[in-house]
Amino acid sequence: MILNLLKSKIIFLGIFLVGLNVLLRIIFFYFNYSDVVPLTEYSQAFLIGLRFDIATSAVIILPILLLSYLHSGISGKIQNVYFIMFSVIITIFSISDAQYYKLLGNRFDFYAITHLQYFSDHLGILNMGWVSFFAIIALFVTIILSASYYTFSDSIKVISYKSTRQKFIHSFLLFIILIVCIRGGIQNRPLKQSQSVFSNYKLANDIATNSIYRFYHLLDYYFELKNSVSQNNIQNYVSPTITIESSGKILSEYFGYSSESFSLIRKHNSVYVHQKKNVVLIIVESFAADFIHSMGSINNDTPYFDSILHKGVLFDNFYANGTHTNEGLSSLLAGYPLLPQGDILSRPELIDGIQTLPSIMKNNNYFTKFIYGGRLTFDNMFSFFNISGIDNFIGREHFPDKLNQTYWGIIDEHVYDTAVENLPESPQPFFATILTLSNHHPWDVPLDSISPVTSGTENMNRRNTFRYTDWALHHFLEEMKRINLYENSIFIITADHGQYLYNDYDIEPRNFRIPLFILNSELEPHINHTLGSQIDLIPTIMDLMGISGNISSFGRSLLRDENNTRFVPLIQKDSPVLLFSDHAYLDLPSADHGILYKFKNNQINSVKSSYQNDSYKFLVQSLLFTADYSITNYKFLRP
Repeated sequence: MILNLLKSKIIFLGIFLVGLNVLLRIIFFYFNYSDVVPLTEYSQAFLIGLRFDIATSAVIILPILLLSYLHSGISGKIQNVYFIMFSVIITIFSISDAQYYKLLGNRFDFYAITHLQYFSDHLGILNMGWVSFFAIIALFVTIILSASYYTFSDSIKVISYKSTRQKFIHSFLLFIILIVCIRGGIQNRPLKQSQSVFSNYKLANDIATNSIYRFYHLLDYYFELKNSVSQNNIQNYVSPTITIESSGKILSEYFGYSSESFSLIRKHNSVYVHQKKNVVLIIVESFAADFIHSMGSINNDTPYFDSILHKGVLFDNFYANGTHTNEGLSSLLAGYPLLPQGDILSRPELIDGIQTLPSIMKNNNYFTKFIYGGRLTFDNMFSFFNISGIDNFIGREHFPDKLNQTYWGIIDEHVYDTAVENLPESPQPFFATILTLSNHHPWDVPLDSISPVTSGTENMNRRNTFRYTDWALHHFLEEMKRINLYENSIFIITADHGQYLYNDYDIEPRNFRIPLFILNSELEPHINHTLGSQIDLIPTIMDLMGISGNISSFGRSLLRDENNTRFVPLIQKDSPVLLFSDHAYLDLPSADHGILYKFKNNQINSVKSSYQNDSYKFLVQSLLFTADYSITNYKFLRP
C-alpha cells in the first residue's frame, strides 16, 4: 500500500509543484541577494518556505484527487488542463511578485490589493526589459515542462486496484496526506502566514513567503477589513481602552500644545511676516535622496539641483510618510500620517471637507492650480483635489496626444512648459502644485537633453531619469525667469516618496529619505538638519508665508526649533513606526512590545526584538487613534 502511494500520480504532480515553487524562490533569492543577511537566515527562510510550498501545492493538487472519480476520459483531460493552468499561474504570479518587489520593496502587498481597481494602470510594473523577457521564457518552459511531466506521471502509473474498496482506501489515505500538508504538519494549529516572519531581516522573511499563499491571506484580510466599519478598523491597532481624550492628552504633552487641543485642531500663529509672493510646490516623482549628489550620492546625476542649494534652504533630514504617490499627496497636502487602513485618497468616503494646503491657501486669497501629466482620475486624485479647494486642474486629457510621454503620462518638460504657458494667466498671488512622473519605472525618458551614463552602469536607467528630471527642473526655472514670474515666486521642491533600494530590514530609513528645498524665499540660505516629514509641510508653508489660522495637520513647522520631540510616523507591513533621528520603533499591535532599530547615517547597525517601551506604544496608538478620529469627525470645508 505504501509503495502504491509513493507511485501515485497525485504524489508525482505534487512533487512537481513543490519543485516549481522552490525554483521560483531560488530565482527571487538570486535577484535580491544581499550580503548583509547571514547565510543561516537564508537557510532558515528556505526551510520555512518549503512548508508553505508544500501547503500551497497540496491545495492545488486536492481537486485533481477529487476529479479522479469522474469518467476516466473526461477526468484525464480536465486534470491535464487544470494542472498546466495552475503551473502557469504559479509562474506568472511569482515572477510578477518578484518584479513588484524589485520596484516597491514588498512582495505583493495590501497596497496592491486595494489598488486592483487600477490594475491596467499598473501593468507597466511588469515591463522590466530583460526581466520581462526572462518571464516569458520561464512561462513557456513551465507550460512545456508541466505538460510533459503530467504525461510522464501518467505513463508510470502502475497502480492497479483489485476492488473499489482498495481504491477508496488508497484515495482516502492520499486525502489525509494532502490535508496534513495543507495544515503544514500534524501540530495543534495549522500553518499561518505569520510564521514566515521569523527574522529581524526583512529580506529573509520575504524569501520565506510563498506568493500564492500570501496572496490568499491578503485577500482574506482585505475583505475582512472592507466588511468592517471604519471605527472598528482602527481598534485592530490600538488598545480597546483608548479614547480621544486620553490620546489627545498624550499628544498634547508630547507636542507641547495646550490640553484642550486634544484633537490637534489648533491655532497656528505664524511668527513670520506675510509674504505676498506666489508659491509653486513641485512634487518630483521618486526624488530619492540617495540619488542626489548633495545628499550623499557618489554620483553626479543632479548637477543643477545641487548648484542652486546655496540659494535657498535645504532640509536634508526630511522623510516621506509613505511609499506611493497617493500616500505622499495625502501627507503633503492634507498633513495626515498614513494609517493602517490606508491613506486619505484611498478612502473617498472621508475626503469630504478635509482641510488641505490648497484650501488653506485659497482661504488666504491665493488662486490654486494643480498640474499633472497623468490621468486625474488615477488613485481618486480628482475627487480629492476637486473638494479640497483647487480652482483649476490640468491633467493628461489637457495635453495634445502628439507630445512625448511615458507609460504613466506626459514627460516632465512638457508638463513644465504647460505650467509656463498657464501660470501667467492665473490671478496672483497663486499657489500652484506641479506633480511630475518621468522619474518612474520603466525609466523611459528622452536622452537627447542629457549626458547619459555609460551603458551597463549599475542603475543606469534610474540614473538617466534622475539626470533628465534634473535637466527638466532647470529648464522650468529658467523659463519662469523668462516670463518674469521667478522673482515673485517661492519654489518648494520635494518628492512624493523615495525609492526602494534597500530591503535587508523591515525599517530602512534610506528608502524614505527625500529632499525638501525652499528656493527664492526671504530665508537666509542654509542647510537645515531638523528631522521632519511630509506632514510638516502645511505648518512650514504657513510660517513661511506668514499665515495664521486653525489647522488640522499632524505636523509641526520645520522653521521652529523643536528637535527634541520630533519623529516621523510611518506604516511598514501594516505596522506603525516611529522614526527618530538615530533609531526607529516598530510597534506590534497584538503584542505588548515592539522592535527597536538603531542606525547611523540611516543605516541599521543593531536590532532589538521584544523591545518594550510603553511611552512609544502609547504615542503610536494615540497618533493613530487621533488621526482616524480627526479625519472622521472634523470637516473644515463643509458649509
